[in-house]
Amino acid sequence: MKSAQGWRRTFIRFAIHMRRICLQAVSIYIRFSVCSAMQILQLPRCTHTWKMDSSKRVTARVFLQKVFVMKTRRCASYVGGALCAAFFFFHSCKERRTVQRVQDLEKGVPHPTSIEELRRAVKLHEQRLERLHAVQDQVGVWYKMLALRYFDRKMYTHALDAFTQAITFAPENKHLFFYQALCAAYAAKYVAPIDPEKKMQQQAAYRALAVSAYVRALSLDAQYSHALYGLSVLYVFELNQPQNAVPHLQKLLELKENTEAALFVLARAYYTLGRYAQAIECYDRILVQSSDSHQRDRARQNKELVTNVSQRATRGDRG
Repeated sequence: MKSAQGWRRTFIRFAIHMRRICLQAVSIYIRFSVCSAMQILQLPRCTHTWKMDSSKRVTARVFLQKVFVMKTRRCASYVGGALCAAFFFFHSCKERRTVQRVQDLEKGVPHPTSIEELRRAVKLHEQRLERLHAVQDQVGVWYKMLALRYFDRKMYTHALDAFTQAITFAPENKHLFFYQALCAAYAAKYVAPIDPEKKMQQQAAYRALAVSAYVRALSLDAQYSHALYGLSVLYVFELNQPQNAVPHLQKLLELKENTEAALFVLARAYYTLGRYAQAIECYDRILVQSSDSHQRDRARQNKELVTNVSQRATRGDRG
């Protein structure tokens, strides 16, 4: 965008150009008038002389040339003055429109000076800000509803965009960051099969976004169990960083929320790290605490698998 000084320079150059055009037009008109006058009067080129003053006598042609120059300069002055007047008129109109917009923003209090007028102006603008904040809050709710609709239909990339927009209206909402992380983690799984290298880069970007969103949610609430569990699953099963998941899972178990699911993930983390005894201990806790027969069967099978791997590892160390 050009500044006011830049527009003014552009207009001055345009005015100079228009002045030249007007000078050419006036010159053609006066030349035509002079030639017509000489033909009508039938003046010879250099015979008749006209008395200009007591000390100087000039020919009719020289006199007409002087008249032509004076008329040209006078017309040019008129044209230049008209262009300058037009420029200042439009510039002043622009300034008046700016002042009018400022006054419109201060309806009811055009020129607040006294304490009472200033209080009335503050109250008026506070009411407008409250209405604006209410509209913004409603827009944030609509973005959240749209994102949840996309999420229910498993349109994770669209849901991710909508949750990101909702966060701009509610940057302190931990649930929005949790859903943003969840959508990013799912989107990493369902990246379109394009070039393998680009696919890996896109998956890495989605997972990095998921981690940062989980961390942001936990910074808002350190005991947010959903974020603790989601981040742990991401570390163990997607990023192959089980050592980072262990402290989050232990904290989740201290909160006594989602215990069986947390124990399964923690056992997998210990198994990946080669800490088989601790993994078996987690499965034993599931067998004792869980009332779900399916979970107990799954824990029993996993315990047998880890026990066999542990025994083979022990025999290998002895050998």
